[in-house]
Amino acid sequence: MYKNKDSKTLWVYSIILFACAAIVLLWTGYSQIKINNDLEEFQNRLTDKENENNIFQYNLSSALAQNEKLKEEINQLKDKVEEVLNENESLKKEVSDLEDKRESEKNLYEEIIKADLEYSEGNIKECAIILHKIDSKSITSGNLQIKYEDLVNKTYKKASELFYLEGYNNYRNKKYDEAINSLNLALKFNDNEYYTDDCYYFIAYSEYYIGNYDKAKEALNTIISNYPGSSYYKDAKDLLRIIENK
Repeated sequence: MYKNKDSKTLWVYSIILFACAAIVLLWTGYSQIKINNDLEEFQNRLTDKENENNIFQYNLSSALAQNEKLKEEINQLKDKVEEVLNENESLKKEVSDLEDKRESEKNLYEEIIKADLEYSEGNIKECAIILHKIDSKSITSGNLQIKYEDLVNKTYKKASELFYLEGYNNYRNKKYDEAINSLNLALKFNDNEYYTDDCYYFIAYSEYYIGNYDKAKEALNTIISNYPGSSYYKDAKDLLRIIENK
């Protein structure tokens, strides 16, 4: 009787143990499957992340390359704009230079015509003064240059003589400032005439009389240095000595 009871108990324990073992195996299998699934899901996520990162890197590289291309295009456009601006400034300068040249030629033409009118009316001195203010190097017209030189040849020598006579008369009348101005104009238009030393002599005395001793000495030294045969040579040295002793 006891043996049957023990057998039944053992059988129950065996069934329970088997059931527990089965449960453990099922739970282990389930856990393994879940772990595998989680691992696969993680690997998939990791792969997705790597793909996303690769795509991001590709997009970033593309964006950087596009950005560099755009920067290069912008720099090229800037260079073109700068080139156009420089060309525009160059053209503006050319136009300005042409306008200045045209205005200068117009003024030269008007001045020479004015000088010609003065000459035709017998105003030799006025004609010479107008001509002397003209920069002959700026005359580009051949015909205008010929007209200018013709008037110079006709007037300068005569104007010099007229200014000398005017200056001498002013000196005699004690109009020393006017004498200095006229005599200097005489020298300006022709400084190689029989009366050239006269001009320096009367300039020296005119400057001396109005108290401009330095300018008087300058004129006297010109006589002493350049005209040793002048009739004014001794008088010039005497006046120079008087000025230096003042």
